[in-house]
Amino acid sequence: MFLLNEKDEASSTEVDAHQNLSPPPYGLESTAPTTTVPQKVYLSEGSQSQTLASSSSDAETIIATLSSSFVTPPTNFLTIHQKHSGIKDSWTIDTSLQPPPALLARSKKGKGKKRKNLDVFSRHGTVDVNVKLDPSSEGDISQRAALQVGSRHSLVQVHLLRPSSQPFHLNAYSKHGKVRVYIPRDFHGLVEHKGKIIFSPSLLPKVTSFYNEKGKGNSFIGDWRTTSPNQPSMSAFNSPSDWNGDHLELSSKHGTLYVHYIDEEKKEQAGTTSLFKWLKSFGCDDH
Repeated sequence: MFLLNEKDEASSTEVDAHQNLSPPPYGLESTAPTTTVPQKVYLSEGSQSQTLASSSSDAETIIATLSSSFVTPPTNFLTIHQKHSGIKDSWTIDTSLQPPPALLARSKKGKGKKRKNLDVFSRHGTVDVNVKLDPSSEGDISQRAALQVGSRHSLVQVHLLRPSSQPFHLNAYSKHGKVRVYIPRDFHGLVEHKGKIIFSPSLLPKVTSFYNEKGKGNSFIGDWRTTSPNQPSMSAFNSPSDWNGDHLELSSKHGTLYVHYIDEEKKEQAGTTSLFKWLKSFGCDDH
């Protein structure tokens, strides 16, 4: 896990995407050191003095504004795949819903894989989505949501809200683009990563790093010694597949992976909030 000075590795597609989505003012990347020491964090010079200016009222406003973007009915087993077009939308996922098979995308035969509750992919375009996990009163909030969001050539960005404590497994990936995910404050779980990963300053005190070798690594957000209803026994945690709680699986071969809290505010040089500007594209007021 590294927090280093950034070199512009963005492709031309990413540069276009970044016109509306400015990178955070922290976590600038550069070539990673060749040695890794477990459970230590490497910070760029002067980065320890960098802090987020977001107050509790700012955080509440961000959450409220994000929530206002979910204007469509809840859905489940949603599949959206594009080849050239980008994807920018908000969805409420209710894992208790059971749509008839005739309404769903054709399942892939011979792979023996369960459907994802959300599967979004664009080959050449930017994927920029809000996802809210909100099971109905009849739903089982202990049922883990399976979410997959990716692009081959461009930026992937995911804001994830959950009014309940429902766990989730989010696989966010891009081969040539950067990946940014915004997670709930109560996230408690495993982070698998392939590629350089940067945690926001607010997250760093909660992150324990266990290994980082040849671009692959495992970290844990929260107290890894503490059990949860979804993982009652840590003694049974022998591989990532054994983990049943919150789980981030992030990968990018040529881009950087960023992890933030959902209510963190990104300030642009002009003094406006890029998150609010993004939400305005959905017709949402920024209070």
